[in-house]
Amino acid sequence: MLPRILLAFTIVCNFATLFGLWIAYEASPATLQGRIGHALLICGASASILAYIAFAVFVMRPNAHEAKAESHESEMVGATENDDTDYRELFLAENDARNKYQDKYTVAANKVLELQSIVSQPPTLRVKVISLCDELRCFLSKYGPIPSVARSANEESDEYVSRKWDVEDTWKSKMAADFRLNFEGRIETLRDEIQVVSGLRSYRIDTLMANAQTRSCNPDIVDNIRTELWTLAGSMTSN
Repeated sequence: MLPRILLAFTIVCNFATLFGLWIAYEASPATLQGRIGHALLICGASASILAYIAFAVFVMRPNAHEAKAESHESEMVGATENDDTDYRELFLAENDARNKYQDKYTVAANKVLELQSIVSQPPTLRVKVISLCDELRCFLSKYGPIPSVARSANEESDEYVSRKWDVEDTWKSKMAADFRLNFEGRIETLRDEIQVVSGLRSYRIDTLMANAQTRSCNPDIVDNIRTELWTLAGSMTSN
């Protein structure tokens, strides 16, 4: 508002100066009108000088409000630049972390695909033999050694022997039945497959299998069968 007032006042002073000059030249009585014209000229010139000085002081120089606004604007620009810098650094950090997670996910996914391809492949003959040996080991752990029978204090020898044989015979019969049910056919099939594919043959397995199928089956026979199968698996070259 103040610059407009000063500008209007400057214009009025200029017109007064011009009007004074016109009167000075057009005055009929040279003495009176000349003095009036000169007075107006001096007043207009003085007012113009004061107006220009005020214009230079109050208009050209920024006031406190404008200086504060400029300072606030510069602070806002600086803060905006700092915010942009912080946001850029945060974005780069998050992007780097995201890339690392994606790399880890890619490695894990490739590993899963590799394991799936391995699992989906049919087991080799050697793997099947080793797996069967492990099952026989678990079978032996299930039954353990032949149960011992303690003799009573007043028990006769014949009675003790009869009772002991009865317990052992019952235990061996159960073990033989379990062996025939879960392993007899599988071992014979795998034995023939080993001979066809690898050309390996163990006659001892035939003898052990014949003993295991009877009532005299015991942990030693089953363990010997497992040992023979393990030996055949180690003798295979590429199967």
